[in-house]
Amino acid sequence: MKRIGWKGNFHTRWAPDLDPVATIENGGETFEVEIPDSSTGQAFPGMSPEDMATMDQSILDAAVGPFLVEGASPPGGRHMCRDPGH
Repeated sequence: MKRIGWKGNFHTRWAPDLDPVATIENGGETFEVEIPDSSTGQAFPGMSPEDMATMDQSILDAAVGPFLVEGASPPGGRHMCRDPGH
């Protein structure tokens, strides 16, 4: 099974200029995606309020993706890609 980690594969915005973090086979592949916590890996047990104040606010609540699904097309023709004809 393909495993996709979040470190190095996260972002804090959705935009058509983001490169896919992985390519997935349409309908034939099982994969697992690691999702970061809302601190994007900055929180730890026993954190003090002072520790929390030093967290990088610009990467809070990050998402993993996007993914390229080979041969897939979005329902209704709506999509976010750089080349709508592709």
